[in-house]
Amino acid sequence: MSTVIPEAAVALMDGAERSTVYVHVANGMHFSHGRLTLRDLSPSTIVVTADASTLVGHLSTAAFLDRWYRESPGESIQPRPARLSLLDTDQPLRESPQLLVRFPRIREAGLDYDAEVLDHPPPRVSGACVLIIGPTAETQIGPPGSTP
Repeated sequence: MSTVIPEAAVALMDGAERSTVYVHVANGMHFSHGRLTLRDLSPSTIVVTADASTLVGHLSTAAFLDRWYRESPGESIQPRPARLSLLDTDQPLRESPQLLVRFPRIREAGLDYDAEVLDHPPPRVSGACVLIIGPTAETQIGPPGSTP
């Protein structure tokens, strides 16, 4: 069972950003010209910290954006590694696309990211998907059962 993260817990997370993973769930995605768009995005972003006291919960997407830009204000925001898990695709994929994402922004009922493909390019369009975002460029995000 997931819980909304109260402000006191969010304050505790500030020191654990290096170990925080964010998860977006969407009903569809579009990828073109270095832009990843998550469509019909869930209104909550799942948050998991893996520090000494693991915290699992969720934030509103607006609160997620506030945290993202508060961590690294300005143009020097570091990209974060991400794995796109496609749950509904017409074409079989051997591996989940791996991306570097930056500059998230709300767009209608979704979220746009500037995205650089690291491995296994995503299809142009897909249905339901999950975007798992790691804390640093050194973080390895793998499929279930893999070793980072």
